[in-house]
Formats: sequence, C-alpha cells, structure tokens
Amino acid sequence: MTGEQFVQHCRAEADAMQQIYTDPDSETAVSEIMRKCEQAGASRTDLAALVRAVIEESWYTMLCALDGTASLDGEQQTYQLHDEDGKLLNPCGELEDAAYRLFMEEE
Repeated sequence: MTGEQFVQHCRAEADAMQQIYTDPDSETAVSEIMRKCEQAGASRTDLAALVRAVIEESWYTMLCALDGTASLDGEQQTYQLHDEDGKLLNPCGELEDAAYRLFMEEE
C-alpha cells in the first residue's frame, strides 16, 4: 500500500461516516443530536454540512499530524506508518499532499 492509497481509504471511511451520521434513520449518537437540532429549528442541510466539515477537518488534521506537518495536543513530530509488509507509507509528506487533495480540495 502507498501513502496515497492509505489516504484514499481514510477518505472512503470519512464518506461512510458522513453517510451514517446524516441518515435520518441512523441510531448513532451524532444522528440523535442532529434530530434534536432539527426539532429545535436547525436545517438538516446545514447540520449535514457541519458534520461533513468536522469529519473532513478532523481526518485532515490527524493525517497531517502523522506526517509531522501538524501537531497533536501541541506536540509536533513525524511518525512512520508501515504496512503489514513493512513498507513505509508516509515518506516526505506523502500523506499531507494526498490528504489536502482528498479532504480539502474536493467538494
């Protein structure tokens, strides 16, 4: 697996999370909060946009932190991710580049 493929899997997981959280029939904690906000007058469209933004920014920050380009709890360092065959997934900012493309540029 490459760093690009790893980030693509993260993007797919983020999309699945958003789908589950914004499904009106879902029984997740996030879905329940969305229902309560709708009952209080919030727009489902606005809530879905909020959920999407939170998911995307969280994944992007975590991927950048793993690559050493963002901090985790105020500490910034580079981590090395290896697949089960021992191949390094994040040489030279590969995760950050892919994460920016897939989480920050895409609509």
